[in-house]
Amino acid sequence: MELDLLNHACIKISFQNGTKILFDPWLDSYAFDDGWGLKYNNPDALDCVKDCNYLWISHWHTDHFHIPTLKKILQVNPEITLF
Repeated sequence: MELDLLNHACIKISFQNGTKILFDPWLDSYAFDDGWGLKYNNPDALDCVKDCNYLWISHWHTDHFHIPTLKKILQVNPEITLF
């Protein structure tokens, strides 16, 4: 198993069988009505989600369920399955 921290609470877990799960995506812009910004600049983060099979969202706060990021993920990976 391999863990990749992409930003904030967003991680990607890759398993030896090829399964890749993305958790709580927030990869750019701001959350909570522009009150929170990301701690790290990771311009390659969106490229890392292209091969993910599944998407897990733990809860509906905008730092875990970030609509602009979700739209971008669907553009680069329209086959991803949401848990």
